[in-house]
Amino acid sequence: MTPDFSQIYAELGLLPGCSLEEFQRAYRQRLSERHPDKARSAVIQPGALPLSELIALHSSAIAFHREHGRLPGGAAPAGPPPATRIDRNPVPAMATDTRRSPIVRRVLATLLIIGLLLLGALNEHSDAPPPTTTELPETQQAPRSLPPSELRSGPLELGMDMATIRAIQGEPMRINGGTWEYGPSWLRIEHGELVDWYSSPLYRLKTRTPSPGVESESSRTHQR
Repeated sequence: MTPDFSQIYAELGLLPGCSLEEFQRAYRQRLSERHPDKARSAVIQPGALPLSELIALHSSAIAFHREHGRLPGGAAPAGPPPATRIDRNPVPAMATDTRRSPIVRRVLATLLIIGLLLLGALNEHSDAPPPTTTELPETQQAPRSLPPSELRSGPLELGMDMATIRAIQGEPMRINGGTWEYGPSWLRIEHGELVDWYSSPLYRLKTRTPSPGVESESSRTHQR
C-alpha cells in the first residue's frame, strides 16, 4: 500500500517541495513533542498521527529521498549536465600532418632540384656538337692493317705503295710533305708510290742499296 505522505506534511506543518533540512528539523521537533516524557503534560491536538505512523511515514519519506533525490511530492531536481570526458593531453587531428608537412616539402623540393639537374644535363648532352673528324692527308694516314700473308720482310723497291712500305719498314718517325723520315734515313713518296730513298749507316733502311741506282754504300754521298 502506498503511504499517504500528505499526512506527515500536515503533521509537521510543511508543504510538499520543502527541503530535506526543513523536513528533518520539523520531524525532530515533532518527535520531541510526542516523546512519552512530555506527552503527559502536553496537549495532543485532535487528529494527530499516532507516533508509530509518524515514524513509519518519516522512514518511507527518507527512503524515497534516497532513491529519487527528492522528498515525496516535491519537484524533480534538475539533473547535472552530462559529464564530458576531457583528454588531459589533447592532440589536434592535424598535429601529425602539421609536423610532417615541412619534411614532405623538403623531400619534394629535393626531388624537384634533382629532376631539374638531370634535365639540364640531358639538354646539354643533346645540344653538344658531334665530334668532328679530320681526315689526314694520304701521306699521313695511319697504315692499314695487313694480314700476315701480306706482310713482307723487304727489301723496299721503287713503285711500292705506302701500305707495303709500312709493312716492310714500319711507321716513319716524321712525315714532312712527301718525305718519310727514319732518323737520318728517308723515303720519298710521290702519288702514293716510293720514288726515292736514302739509307744512312746510322739507321739502315730495308733496301738493297743506300739509294736507288747505287750499288754500294761508299760509291757516293747522299743528301736530301
